[in-house]
Amino acid sequence: HIAVQCLCELRFGMKLSPLQIGQSFKDCADQLHHTDYVDQYWVTRPGEAVGLGIVWWGENTIREFLADIMRYINGNVYIDPATGLFEMSLVRPVPEDQIANLPLLTESQVIDFGTFSRPIGEETVNTITVVYTQYENEKTESITRSNTAMTSIYGVSIPDTVHLPGVKSSKLAAEICERIVRQRCSLAGRYQRMRVSRL
Repeated sequence: HIAVQCLCELRFGMKLSPLQIGQSFKDCADQLHHTDYVDQYWVTRPGEAVGLGIVWWGENTIREFLADIMRYINGNVYIDPATGLFEMSLVRPVPEDQIANLPLLTESQVIDFGTFSRPIGEETVNTITVVYTQYENEKTESITRSNTAMTSIYGVSIPDTVHLPGVKSSKLAAEICERIVRQRCSLAGRYQRMRVSRL
């Protein structure tokens, strides 16, 4: 919902037409949403229970603010070259029962492998602290998670801190912290700027 406002709001947004917003925005909202107010009761719905309390004060551009929102939800906004519509995707682990459905890239489809890199264990962050804001009192709190295997192997904690003031609950802060640990505290190799032909 915040992303759509950034794109379509006439006062401070990018003033796009709602007709330029693809169906994926609603799909992502449904995945992130968690409660509805029905007959004076909060009713839990299936979803990730991601709720943010954040205000744009105009200190950065609306594009930068939108990029910051994507940082919270681990998402991307892009233009579909086939339709010209703005679309959104959420970066999430693929369920095991869907791995077989992923596209398989062969050498004939890869135009350029780009740059391959692998983190060095002794220099890789293995502990993440998320700083967030408690909804009840607006006080700053923090929560820390580590890749215990890496800290045990290398015998040292290499910390980093991520500030997410728009997060208002310890539960959500913990989930985001664990997600960042899985992404950043890993020795998995990475390809950057790989170019492939149409699948």
